[in-house]
Amino acid sequence: MVDYTVAPLWGSSLVDNSTAGTVHVEVSGPSTTPSGDVLIITIKFEVLYQGSYPAVDTSPLDLQNVVLFDTLAQIEVRNVIDGKVVIEGLLTLPLPYLEVSSVTMGPEPVLGAEFNVTVSIENLHYAWYFLGLDFRLSYPTDLIEPVAVYEGPFLPSWAAQQPGSLGTYWYGEIWTDGVYGPHILVGNLIYPNETGWWNPPWPEGSGVVAIITFRVKYQPYGIEQNSSMLKIIEQSWVGLSDPAIQEIVDVPHDVSVDGTYTIRWNMFIGRVIDLYGGAENAGYGRAHGTSYNGIGVIWPAPYGGQGSNTPMDLVLDQSQVWLFANVTYNYWPVQSKLVSFEVQKPDGSTLYNPVAQTDENGVAYVTFRMPWLDENPESLFGVWKVTATVRIGDVVVNDTMEFHYDYMVHIWKVTTDKYEYNHYEGVTMTIEFGTHAMLRYPVLITAAVRDDLGVTIGMATFEGTIGGATFCTYENYTITLSVHVPKYAYAGIATVHVRAFDMEPSVGGQAWCPEYAPAPKILISYR
Repeated sequence: MVDYTVAPLWGSSLVDNSTAGTVHVEVSGPSTTPSGDVLIITIKFEVLYQGSYPAVDTSPLDLQNVVLFDTLAQIEVRNVIDGKVVIEGLLTLPLPYLEVSSVTMGPEPVLGAEFNVTVSIENLHYAWYFLGLDFRLSYPTDLIEPVAVYEGPFLPSWAAQQPGSLGTYWYGEIWTDGVYGPHILVGNLIYPNETGWWNPPWPEGSGVVAIITFRVKYQPYGIEQNSSMLKIIEQSWVGLSDPAIQEIVDVPHDVSVDGTYTIRWNMFIGRVIDLYGGAENAGYGRAHGTSYNGIGVIWPAPYGGQGSNTPMDLVLDQSQVWLFANVTYNYWPVQSKLVSFEVQKPDGSTLYNPVAQTDENGVAYVTFRMPWLDENPESLFGVWKVTATVRIGDVVVNDTMEFHYDYMVHIWKVTTDKYEYNHYEGVTMTIEFGTHAMLRYPVLITAAVRDDLGVTIGMATFEGTIGGATFCTYENYTITLSVHVPKYAYAGIATVHVRAFDMEPSVGGQAWCPEYAPAPKILISYR
């Protein structure tokens, strides 16, 4: 203890800290009749010890011998709530950095083809209180040319979680000259709220901040390849020195991990069948993809399974699935060939084995809807496998493709910060959920509290996007929502109901998964 201040309400006071570890406080003679929450004293402490992360030290602040009097007699104390000081171990923060994706084009003919390069933030710790950054990306002008620059989902997803944030400021432009030569200039910043204040949660982890679309302008001829760097040539990061002060400062960063662009050419590749496709996924799948001559859904590479034995993105319950097979010999389409498809369930049994014929472009396609059982339909969830085969000049070639059949969202866990709540308190709920989706989809998480008589006393929501998973691995998220307990809430056992949608049902939204069960229980106090 280094200092104290007695509240000005009290006419006289006695403060004695002569006994180590104890502060004796007496106040009396209030200038007005005390009522409601009444401040007695403010005590300032100095931290004498801090361990190293991940150690956590807790110092209890226990109230003892609490006695209250009015002008006539002693007042009964209903309950005493002790405090504590938690000192988290010192953490030397790791340095975040930018990472540019590497891309290899070819060996098939790709002159004029478009592809995406991503720039991601990596290793970001929340305690940098990160707000935004800008950078310049150089590229090999003799091999590729930029087409467009798009905002990545990382900062918008964090802005959506910060109460009152006005979203993000995004700047992406293609520069063809200047001091730095041809390059891409990107800026991205989280806006504060209307009062100019930033709120937690603070960005952390990793995610894509920019997506740049390039077009192939040169491809070598013969069995050779060309490679060049996709290089960060300038960058700056900003954050807050302290959330309580809101002073904007530079955030240090590590050396960026630059990407590599490689273009290959191999004239002779022989017999090839490439299996790929997409799914309707409640309309979002079609929005993500393209069609073939106005037919079906094809997700962009690699999410559609393009390439040998490459998996396809998540397929939702009861969705329509489209399968395409491109048959070529030394890159030239082979038409009027019979292509055999086989769709296998996770248990290895066959659901569907159609046959289709390639058209003048060497493409054959089939479609089917995913099954949904009357009882225990979730038993169908898991990794499904598709095989496509074709015979070219007495040689059978094949390609395989796996995909997950699942709900868009799984709500793993819902917890509250405590069990018992008084009226006028806030119920803080931590919600953990995940997805198998590699493409990005909107998500609306709602958390409602229903009291002992079934009255919904409040609901909190989170809106954002989900996706970015690696095949066979869930991309997981953790959010925190709070609901106020109003005076009219009935005392007794209340329940917390958490659900996931794409958007509000009133505007056409639908559930991404069943409600989390069993609904967690809390106690709304009668005291």
